Amino acid sequence: MKTFIFLNGSTFLYPFRKHLRVFSWLLVLNVFVISGCQDDSDIPDPAQPFGKEYFVAATDVGTLPKTLLQTYATAAGFGNFTAAIKYDVTFYKFTYKTTYKDAPIEASGLLAVPKNTPAPPALLSAQHGTMFKDTDAPSNFPASFTGFELFGAAGFITVIPDFIGYGVSKDIFHPYYDEKHSALAVVDMLKAAKFYLEDQKIAHNDNLFLVGYSEGGYVTMAAQKEIETNPAHKLTLTAAAEGAGGYDLTGMLNQVATATSYSNPSFLAFILQSYNTTYNWNRPLTDFFQQPYATELPGLFNGTKDIDQINTALNPNPAQLFDNTFYTN
Repeated sequence: MKTFIFLNGSTFLYPFRKHLRVFSWLLVLNVFVISGCQDDSDIPDPAQPFGKEYFVAATDVGTLPKTLLQTYATAAGFGNFTAAIKYDVTFYKFTYKTTYKDAPIEASGLLAVPKNTPAPPALLSAQHGTMFKDTDAPSNFPASFTGFELFGAAGFITVIPDFIGYGVSKDIFHPYYDEKHSALAVVDMLKAAKFYLEDQKIAHNDNLFLVGYSEGGYVTMAAQKEIETNPAHKLTLTAAAEGAGGYDLTGMLNQVATATSYSNPSFLAFILQSYNTTYNWNRPLTDFFQQPYATELPGLFNGTKDIDQINTALNPNPAQLFDNTFYTN
C-alpha cells in the first residue's frame, strides 16, 4: 500500500527552515506507517545490482555516534524527538552521473547509513528546500546541516541530493522548479546509491520513501511522477510526502507577482533567472528586471549570498522589481 501526503502548496515560497522542525519529524514518527526496518525473512533474494553506470564515488566523511546526533537535533530544535535517534550513522559524500540539457554531468549529495539496525533498513530520499549558498549543499556535511540527516539516525538509509547547481555541479545555474532536472537529480542518485549499497553488501529492504518540503516538495513530486511513469528506472515507491511545494506554479506566481509587496523577492528573481538559463531563452536580464537589479542579479546568485542578503538587495514590490513591459504582459 502506498501512502502519499500532500501539504498546502500556498506556502511554497516561504523560508524552508521555518517549517522543517515539525515537518521532518512528523514524517519519521507519524506519516510512514510502514516500518523503516523489515525482518530478513520478508526480503527476496537480491536481484542483480543495477545503477553501476550512474555511480561515480562515495567518500566516507565520518561516523557520528547517536549521542552527537542527538546534540545536533537539540541544537536544531528537535529536542523533543531525541528518543527517535537510535543509531550511529556513517556519512558519505556521494557523486553520481545524471544529465543536464540532455548532456552527461556529475552531481553530488549526501548518503547516510545507520549502523547496527536490528533488520535491514528502508531507503529514503529527502529533498531540501530552496537554498542559495554553495556552502549549504548537503554534501558539505558536517559543515552544512539540513536536518534531514537525522533520518539516518532514526533508522533509514538516507540520500539527500544536492540538486544540479550545487556541490560538484555548482558551476551550473540551478534549474529551479524545472520538472525534468528535478526528477533526474533524485532518481539517478537513487539508482547510483542502490548500486553502491549492493556492491558494498550494505543490506536494505525493499521499501523506498520520498520526502521533501518547499522546493523539495516540488522535487519530490517530480521524482514520484518519474518513478511511477517510467518502469525502466526499476524503482518501486512505497510512500511519498510532499509539503508546501509550488505544484501550481502559474497560479502561485500570478498571485505573488500581482501583490503590492512580497517579503521574499529572491525566489521570484531566482525562478525567472533559472528559466532564462535552463530553457535557453538567453535573454538579457534587462528584459525582465528594472535597474539596478538586472545588473546586480548575477552577483547576488553567485553562490556566496544567503536569502537575507538577496532579499535586502531586491525591491519587495514586484511592480518595481520587474521590467514594466514584462510585468504588464
